[in-house]
Amino acid sequence: MWKVILADDEAVILNGLHILIDWDELGCDIIGEASDGESLLEKIKTLKPDIVISDIKMPKMTGLDVIAKTKEINDSVKFIFISGFEEFAYAKEAISYGAVDYLLKPVSKKDLTESIKKAIQMHSDQVTADIFKPKKSGVQEIFEEANNGYEYATDELYEKFSELNLDIREKEMVGVTFEILSLPEDVTIEQRELIRFTVYNRIQDAFQNSKEGFVIHKDQKGVNLILIFDKESPKDIRGRVLPIRNIVEQQTGVKLHLGIGFFTDDVKLMRQTYKSAIFACELYYFEENDIIEFEKVHAEYNVTFDDFNEKLREIKNAIFKKEEGVNNYIEEVLDMIFNMHYGNRYAAENRVLIVTGQLMETLYQYNLLEGDYTKRQDMLQDEIRNKKTWSKLKQYILDYYSKLLGEVYKNVKGRESAEIVAVKDYIRENFKKEISLKELSEVACISQSYLSTLFKKETGKNYKDYLVEIRMEEAIRLLLSTEMKTYEIAYEIGYNNSRRFVDTFKNIYNMSPMEYRKANLK
Repeated sequence: MWKVILADDEAVILNGLHILIDWDELGCDIIGEASDGESLLEKIKTLKPDIVISDIKMPKMTGLDVIAKTKEINDSVKFIFISGFEEFAYAKEAISYGAVDYLLKPVSKKDLTESIKKAIQMHSDQVTADIFKPKKSGVQEIFEEANNGYEYATDELYEKFSELNLDIREKEMVGVTFEILSLPEDVTIEQRELIRFTVYNRIQDAFQNSKEGFVIHKDQKGVNLILIFDKESPKDIRGRVLPIRNIVEQQTGVKLHLGIGFFTDDVKLMRQTYKSAIFACELYYFEENDIIEFEKVHAEYNVTFDDFNEKLREIKNAIFKKEEGVNNYIEEVLDMIFNMHYGNRYAAENRVLIVTGQLMETLYQYNLLEGDYTKRQDMLQDEIRNKKTWSKLKQYILDYYSKLLGEVYKNVKGRESAEIVAVKDYIRENFKKEISLKELSEVACISQSYLSTLFKKETGKNYKDYLVEIRMEEAIRLLLSTEMKTYEIAYEIGYNNSRRFVDTFKNIYNMSPMEYRKANLK
């Protein structure tokens, strides 16, 4: 059970906290209460709680004082603060001390439950970190020294390893990384971490007991080793690692995959083969092979950013025209991303996020999509980050846009078409110059006659009337916010002839521009 102390100077609040939460369901036990800061600190010292739920403004000592003092003696205690709105300014300082959360009164059952779960998870993560905290061997210390600026001569390194009963003279070395792909289903978080710990220990013991290799690093993610081969013997790396992998998988029910680095007989290149094994292992995201050998990876990077940007323009144009084959373009862009960022999962995911963001902006810009842009993109980002392999990410994106664009094209009736939205946007951005129907038809990618008909049908006016409307909006803004003269305003909004501007203005507003200014600036 997780031990909890409650603290508040109001008895009614303490009683309410007892009732509000199903403590047994969360695996928590309330071991004490306090009504002021000093008694809270004393109870923390004597009862050693896992979680403290406290008001921030209490007699004798504030909650901030208590958390500061507690951190000096027991950094593992997790604090959740509950307080009134007037003390909310303390929130930033509370978080800086490492508080799990800061909740406003009256606190809801849902919010407090989530905060307690968060505190419990932080404790679980800490336990996991302690389990995997490296206990450095002599090999690991030598490895760190040799790769962090400490200059060893080759013979010195041989002697260091010899002292550990590891003969690496006249040997070849290769880095190997084991990672867990999947764990048995229906196991708890604690069981998962115990399985990880067991798996990586068994792999470590299997190689170290046979003196065929040694562990450089081990953590939650995987175990990294250097294996040793006689120079003259066959380099049957698979024959050495597969039997151990198969035994561990059978014993524990996990699924493992491996990355194999390059072979070297230079002890000073140990770090490079170690790193190459990690890189090969991480390629599972792209390759989905259970064993990936660094020396057999031959990626060809033959896509330029110009090619990529051009293909992206084709997608936007296809969306604009409401073409049926947009997904084919999207698949081509995804294949380009694979080529450009092969080997770098983070870069590939980020590039996909950029592309999806740009496509989403295009849909909103062309009035093809409604709703909350940020919410849509956040949900998409979560899905992208959670995909375990590139193929799963690619298929998700294709399915997502196939469904989204199908709905967009189906529901576009009743709203201004994308062509008209684009034309209106173009006019707003370029109203200061003369704009021809031919120019606008090129923007809309439709014929001049069809554009003229479509514009009139959807807006109730022709494009020239709309251009005048935009110009007059800007003229009024300048009349009321500046002291510009009539001819200056005429030139600023696209009229080379001030007389023409004045006549147009009078025709719409029944007064001259200067009369309008005087009438509206009284």
